[in-house]
Amino acid sequence: MNPISRTTRRQWLALPLAAAAWSGLGVLGRTAAAQSMPTSFDVPTSLVAQLLAKQFPKRLEFMEFFTVLLSNPKVRMLPAQNRLSTLLDGRLSSPLYGNQVLNLKALEISYGLRFDPPTRAVRLVLPRLEQFELPGVLDPVHKESMRNLGSLIATNALHDAAVHRFSEHEMLMAQGLGLMPGEVQVLDKGLRLNLQSSSR
Repeated sequence: MNPISRTTRRQWLALPLAAAAWSGLGVLGRTAAAQSMPTSFDVPTSLVAQLLAKQFPKRLEFMEFFTVLLSNPKVRMLPAQNRLSTLLDGRLSSPLYGNQVLNLKALEISYGLRFDPPTRAVRLVLPRLEQFELPGVLDPVHKESMRNLGSLIATNALHDAAVHRFSEHEMLMAQGLGLMPGEVQVLDKGLRLNLQSSSR
């Protein structure tokens, strides 16, 4: 099971107690109990960063002309856009540049998030290239080619990567109360996963 924050752990530990009480309540009692159940829980940025760090270093090759090595992801939350950003170190080599290794000056990719029920995971989706600079590339045509390469890197770097995964036990506890993870909300200091009725 992935490590979770203390707040999250307390919230999940409350679920089996609520489930046990739920079965012995009448309609009015269940209505009152439902109001005290956790409706969301938080995953801090530090734990998201730890999980994504396991994906690196990552080597990508494109059309036998470009090889890119990505490393050292830095995670940043973008609440206003409800997206998550990764700033990466990158090194590029290509026979078009005499196979010399070029350090990418800036490579930032942002992602949306979704909950994937079959894998019990919160995953990165809809990658978008935010920044991509290669020192020494001044020609407009080459700049456009590099921008296209940056879009390919964004599509392949972390698309569909898991940033949090629920254990089977956690899912069973939630399902016992008729709940399941739904909308993923990006906060300043991490992610908030909202619980919703599984009957939706």
